[in-house]
Amino acid sequence: MVMGARERTYSSFGVPASKPIHAMGRTSSQEKDRRQAGASLAALLLVAASLTYVNPVLSVSDTQPYAFLVSCLVVAAAALPPPTKAFYLLLPSVVAAIVLFSVGDRDVESVRGVYGYLSFALVAIAANKLADFIRGSQIVAITYAWFAVCLIQQFVHRAFAHGLMPRVGVSENRGIVGLAVEPSYLAVTAAFLLLLGWYCRVNARASRTQFRLVVWACAAMMLMSLSGMGFLLFAIFAVVAILAIRSLAGKIVYATLLAASLFFLGRLATETEFGGDLRAFALIRRFIDESGGGLFLDASFAARVRDIVVSGIAFIDNGAMPHGFDMWNVVMHRTVAEHWGLLSGIVSSIVGPGQDRIMSAWGAAIFELGIFGIPLIAAYLVLAARAAINSRSPSQRAWVVGSSIIAFMLMLTQVPLAFPLASIYVGLLARTGQKSAPA
Repeated sequence: MVMGARERTYSSFGVPASKPIHAMGRTSSQEKDRRQAGASLAALLLVAASLTYVNPVLSVSDTQPYAFLVSCLVVAAAALPPPTKAFYLLLPSVVAAIVLFSVGDRDVESVRGVYGYLSFALVAIAANKLADFIRGSQIVAITYAWFAVCLIQQFVHRAFAHGLMPRVGVSENRGIVGLAVEPSYLAVTAAFLLLLGWYCRVNARASRTQFRLVVWACAAMMLMSLSGMGFLLFAIFAVVAILAIRSLAGKIVYATLLAASLFFLGRLATETEFGGDLRAFALIRRFIDESGGGLFLDASFAARVRDIVVSGIAFIDNGAMPHGFDMWNVVMHRTVAEHWGLLSGIVSSIVGPGQDRIMSAWGAAIFELGIFGIPLIAAYLVLAARAAINSRSPSQRAWVVGSSIIAFMLMLTQVPLAFPLASIYVGLLARTGQKSAPA
């Protein structure tokens, strides 16, 4: 190092930290103002992310750019490079998306596609910079705002708040949606709120009571969605909770309760009229009666599996080159036709026109960007690995391992890149992997 040169470091919100606060002449009042500003921005980002489906005006996208706009403000205010080098792995994917948009038709699908990559990166970086200001009380407030809407829809008026969303995908045999557009997205939102609450708990940002409040409300919303995804997420979180219990006796008790509950639910679904023609119970009956194969007769489940498999096959068939943002419907049908022997069991019930959006964030990345989408997935895996290595307590490491697996599977099967709660989770995961992260 050159004599006299000073190494300049930064805090998580972009404040030069080469000197102690008192040496920089910052008064306690100024420090209080900085923390209040950071807390306000953190709360604003969380609220914006939780309202991602709210838009009373008909739009071309389910997700709205509120969190993206707040993140632009945060990143511009900090005016600094990403606080961890792993974020640079996102750069090839973001640049490739911008280039594809520039040389393409610039239609609605292209705009939606490039926005997803920009939003994923910027919201994650903004959440990383604001990680020190995110508190359990904020997660509790947002969770119970959603829960209150769910309770009103469940017990008072089923269509309550539907006018706030551009579309609502409900039917007589499906559950409520809360402030989402479909029951399954209510379950996904509850899952990510639970992951954020868990983060606050293991980092001493939430009390035990606050965390329990989040767990109870999120578990209830998963079940109230009456969706296959909701039931699956509830079961996954129940297993994770059992694994997180330290005492062997506690593990045995809770595992027995879970097994008994699942057995009882299965008997209700198959041997009684309980649940009627509700879609979630129909899925349970198909899974039991046909040893799992009947699930592929459900259009929603089959479409998700199809999109994962077909995007991977199309990636290989195209030599890992990008397809762009508006080719999915054409390539999907062509790939199904060419590989019918492999895919017939998956798509036999849904060979109709399909949709323009890929129901998989990771599948969309490798299909749309080709080889340039791999760094996006690699960035997630590197951030998770760094977080596991740099965790400062067993509870932190348990959060990293459990939450990163759950979030990865959700990004594989259900969550689009533009879903801001997933990006916030990635930013907090990266914060856990930084050596300066709080214990």
